[in-house]
Amino acid sequence: TRYGKPWSYAVRDVLQFSETLDSAIQMLNKTKRTCSIYLGVGNAKTNEFRL
Repeated sequence: TRYGKPWSYAVRDVLQFSETLDSAIQMLNKTKRTCSIYLGVGNAKTNEFRL
């Protein structure tokens, strides 16, 4: 079996619990996931985007 959080749950947690772009990136970096994925995170209010 794979150990870690499935990527779909990791993304859901970021959408639900992060309040800033930096906190979203920090949450994704600290989460142990079952597989690697490439995500872009953006903020519509400040017009910022990061990979």
